[in-house]
Amino acid sequence: MGLSELIGIVAIVLLLVVIVLQITGRKVSDISTIVTLLKRTTEEQRDSVQKQIASGATEQFERFGVIQKSIQDTLSVNRNEVNRQLADFQRSMIDALQMSREEQNKQLYTFGEQVNNRLSSIQRANTENIDKINATLENKMKDLQESNEKRLE
Repeated sequence: MGLSELIGIVAIVLLLVVIVLQITGRKVSDISTIVTLLKRTTEEQRDSVQKQIASGATEQFERFGVIQKSIQDTLSVNRNEVNRQLADFQRSMIDALQMSREEQNKQLYTFGEQVNNRLSSIQRANTENIDKINATLENKMKDLQESNEKRLE
């Protein structure tokens, strides 16, 4: 019930009291007493309405506090969940990077072995070629020497 409705009801009650008093023929002094009583009742009702309004405002502030606390709790839970997800993501990225690094190391090692094998093969082939060239040179030199000795004889 609003303040304006309450005041309207009080005014109607006052009018009814005044009409009843006039019909019954009461004296003016009785009417002034009734008016005083009605003023006091009106003031009491106004004070009551003000207290109800103040109580309603307090209740609204309490509800706002509950809502604010709920929002803070929800935000805290969400923040914790996001932090947990970020930590999980970080761990999975570290694991993925570690696996990638190990795979690259294996590939580099394999490549290094292949290069080593190829270089060893080339070195052996070069050594064999040099040995053949040396043997050929020695044979040619022996032939030249023999040929020179025959000529000198």
